[in-house]
Amino acid sequence: MADSRLLGALMLSVLAVLVGCGGGPPEAGEKLLGKTIDLDQVDYPLASFELTDAALETTLRARYLLTQQCADRFHVKLPARQSGRHRLPQNDRYGMYDVRTARTWAYSLDAPPLTAPLWQDQIDRKSRLFQIVSGVDEQGHPARIADLPQGGCLGAANRQLERGETASATGKARNPVPELESRAWKTSRKDPAVQSAAAEWKHCMTRRGHDYEDPVEAPYSYWTSQRMAAHPNPTKEQRKHGIPPTEAERRAALDDITCKNESGFVHSWLTADLAAQRQLIAENRSRLERHRQRLDNMLRNAAEVL
Repeated sequence: MADSRLLGALMLSVLAVLVGCGGGPPEAGEKLLGKTIDLDQVDYPLASFELTDAALETTLRARYLLTQQCADRFHVKLPARQSGRHRLPQNDRYGMYDVRTARTWAYSLDAPPLTAPLWQDQIDRKSRLFQIVSGVDEQGHPARIADLPQGGCLGAANRQLERGETASATGKARNPVPELESRAWKTSRKDPAVQSAAAEWKHCMTRRGHDYEDPVEAPYSYWTSQRMAAHPNPTKEQRKHGIPPTEAERRAALDDITCKNESGFVHSWLTADLAAQRQLIAENRSRLERHRQRLDNMLRNAAEVL
């Protein structure tokens, strides 16, 4: 996946369905739609060791229900869960590549993020509810609340979902998938075919009047050199809802996607990324299978709760 800085800036934790906000000739996006690869539909090998979106929703619902049942004993209510996708879309995995995002937000890194907000993040850290849910106070010290489970109600919910696991299967570092995905992404980016395509992308962008060095970092380059200068003090509403881009900004983002298509950059990187993932799976199969077994166990427990 595109490097964590890009994802952190583009996609925080608030649901937003990106809809067209006018501006820009429709044919610009329409011409690209037939050429771009829908990366959200790609079967990445490492994804088989994670839960599907539907299965993930089952575990999240069960965790919330168990946490609320525990919180009921302390006469408090959790914030409501909000609907929406839980995982980031893949279509900007290799830099700006999603046509709808380009036409709607271009290089606007302040665009509304793409995943549903976590209900935990809506809790005031100074509140009693925070202590009941987390088991700690604002400073991280154990909460002084009688009969509160270790780790709070959320910790108790997690333990119930994890029941039946072996001791060696537990622990925060047990999921190897993000690390391996990152390794595959970084390794594949150094592939000679990807490097050659990146050079072709740069030549294409230069011909179109854009001076960017890197296909993935282009939004950052634009953001730091131009967009921040144009919007030094965004309002509260602008920070919440994003600042729609100008036509020139949309054109730059669409040029980026056009050049990625003409250079074969995304296709080359996708091919290398898939190969790197398959190699890492062969080298780490035991770790990955243990992780998948843990998830399957959790899913069974969650289904029983619901």
